Amino acid sequence: MIGPAQLIGMVLAMFAGFACAQGVVLRQSEPPPVGEVVSIDAQGVTVGSGTVSPVLVPWGRVLSVDGGGSYAEIADLAWRAPLRLDRRDTLTAEPMFERLVAMLGESKGPTTAAALWGLMTCQRARGADDLAVQTWSAWTDASAYRGDTPVYRPRGFGRDEGSGLGGAFLGVLIATMPPIWPEAAEPSLLATHEIGATESRGDLLLAWYRSSARLAAGLPAEFPEATSSDPAVLLVRDLVLAQSGQPRDARPARDRLLDQLDGLRGSWASAWIHAAVGRSLIAEPDRSAQELGVVHLLHVPAQWSMVTPGLASTSLADAASMLEQFGDRPGQEAIEAELRRLRLASHSQQEFVP
Repeated sequence: MIGPAQLIGMVLAMFAGFACAQGVVLRQSEPPPVGEVVSIDAQGVTVGSGTVSPVLVPWGRVLSVDGGGSYAEIADLAWRAPLRLDRRDTLTAEPMFERLVAMLGESKGPTTAAALWGLMTCQRARGADDLAVQTWSAWTDASAYRGDTPVYRPRGFGRDEGSGLGGAFLGVLIATMPPIWPEAAEPSLLATHEIGATESRGDLLLAWYRSSARLAAGLPAEFPEATSSDPAVLLVRDLVLAQSGQPRDARPARDRLLDQLDGLRGSWASAWIHAAVGRSLIAEPDRSAQELGVVHLLHVPAQWSMVTPGLASTSLADAASMLEQFGDRPGQEAIEAELRRLRLASHSQQEFVP
């Protein structure tokens, strides 16, 4: 009589044997796609047959493949680096992701996208937000790449390279990475980063984030000249322009942002809009506009402090500064007390998610 353990072993051996028959063995005893190895490149192994359309197996899923020796290190890093990240061992995961990204170079596809996402997560975990924005901009282009071959994802097996992306808005924007920075006495790395051609979605997003960092440091914004119809780029553009302090740019951008609020109820993207509109209004000379700006700013910690603690802290600090100018000492002290509480809670939680 065959026991459960023996039966499981026989099934796994069958899977492994089937994979080996095709020349490719997958990790975690994943069932292989049907067919034979069609091609091998920096993104993975393409498998197909005369009757089945080819699929691309990313390197993070490949244990071995005949003829793939030159990609062995890529396959190993694409597997081990995410495992370290899953264990929150970002200290050792980050150099592995850096090595993987360097080896992949300009190659686009799921292996590159997963590597960039992992690297960005590690950078943010150690507070290197400027570097993370640059990595994120590269990820937006890598993740948008759509080749002719679909990616193989057997149901119920292994890790999904797209995990962690569920919180993205418009497919790319991330709640805890708004283009809204605290005022800085010294220019940040991002603020002084040299921008080349702005041809892709990622290039434009990086250019607008750089403009927002320059505004926070009191530097000329240097807004990108390239135009786009991409909704993510347009939203970020208006968020930055609203904070520019220049009425000619800020007021139309503020109006466009307010027009979007009703459609974003319940979305953390509304927190970004409230923060940018609040900053825009407190820069106006009119006292009533400034008071309304404080109301917008306080929307962020009131509704979204658990989702965007950094933005909530920035909004509270801006509101407290405005109340100090109003001479509202009790209001200022109340907001500063909430700011201290939020910062303490944020540090104790040691937030890890990107």
